[in-house]
Amino acid sequence: MLEEMDAGVGRLLGGLKALGIEDNTYVVFTADNGGRGSMPGSDARRLPGNHPLTGEKHMLLEGGIRVPFLVRGPSVPADAVCHVPVASYDLLATFYDLASGTARLPAEVDGVSLKPLFKGAREATALARPDRSLFFHRPTRGESAIRQSDYKLLVKWDGNGGVASRALYQLGTDPREEGRDLAQQQAERADRMEAALLSYLKAVQAEPARGPAAAKGKGKGKKKG
Repeated sequence: MLEEMDAGVGRLLGGLKALGIEDNTYVVFTADNGGRGSMPGSDARRLPGNHPLTGEKHMLLEGGIRVPFLVRGPSVPADAVCHVPVASYDLLATFYDLASGTARLPAEVDGVSLKPLFKGAREATALARPDRSLFFHRPTRGESAIRQSDYKLLVKWDGNGGVASRALYQLGTDPREEGRDLAQQQAERADRMEAALLSYLKAVQAEPARGPAAAKGKGKGKKKG
């Protein structure tokens, strides 16, 4: 599969060159989620597929949401690396900006333009993200997360709209999210981040999280006669 994808990307880039538009075209390569934790039939003794990150597809741990993000296009510096956290929901605003859109996007559109990063900016302050936060919500899995700068708060729901537990990690020093939970040590920060997360979920009318108890009981209704 990887060989076919590599060949397909090569054909795409070759097609842009043949059409004479490679110098006026942005190509973005990313993924919608982290990889699976294991593959059927694989050797269980091998390292997990997302190593060294913890977690996998469908989870909000870094192994489930940190993915490749590559960009090629006009003014994108060659061989440059940018460490500013972004999300795939930034792409709509980005493409609109790159296409010279000028009208204000509807308020319900999430994300901000990443054009400043494409042009060489390397600080999160270069983006017009009003709350300096990235939000993630998995209602069917009973968890949500918010990232602000180097900190990430992971919230698990109880199925009744309440917070069952929360954990605060500093990803720069603990990217595997296996170190000490900072939620008690930095309770004020955790409280602010939780309030920002709850405010955002309310503002966008997010689907209520079912929580682990509700998810576990899914599909256990009465049998039809």
